[in-house]
Amino acid sequence: SVSTKRVPASSNKNSSPVRLEKKIRVSSVVKVEVAAPENWEAVLAGIKNIRLSGQAPVDTKGCEKAGSLLPPKERRFAVLISTMMSSQTKDEVTHAAVERLGENGLLDPDAIVRTDEATLANLIKPVGFYQRKAQFIKEASRICLERFGGDIPDTLTDLLALKGVGPKMAHLVMSIAWKNTQGICVDTHVHRISNRLGWVFREGTKQVVC
Repeated sequence: SVSTKRVPASSNKNSSPVRLEKKIRVSSVVKVEVAAPENWEAVLAGIKNIRLSGQAPVDTKGCEKAGSLLPPKERRFAVLISTMMSSQTKDEVTHAAVERLGENGLLDPDAIVRTDEATLANLIKPVGFYQRKAQFIKEASRICLERFGGDIPDTLTDLLALKGVGPKMAHLVMSIAWKNTQGICVDTHVHRISNRLGWVFREGTKQVVC
């Protein structure tokens, strides 16, 4: 709402006889009522029950399984490398690449720095964009040695400073490697599944978002 009032001018002879003072009051409170999806609790319980089987590749070959038998410091590095390779790549392919690196003594930043990029790329192939990722992994290994004593960064800021590491990867590494969960990792599947369940509608309509 807007209100305007006349205010007496000062006694200065050069001033105008009156001045206008406008006051504006803005309300930012917007109430939106959204109904919960029908039977959502039963659907969610069903999804949880399905996931109890532990049969999805991520359950046995996800990033958190990388270097599971290694000492803490070495395991953290394995988790970082596994996560960097995981984008646009199936879990089983990433897991196999991590195992090949381990078999060649390359789950170690110093060993990776001393390995030529072509050899590294060939070992992680057929990981998606393997040549580009080999370059990023080699660079990240150098930074781990020079700035973190061979360990991996322990903050989101430092992880995100590594080429090839995005927000989702950084949060995943923080959670798995450092047991420090600062965010929940989600990807396009959260969006797709919510749509397929009919839990997401276009604003102001009942039209399911596809």
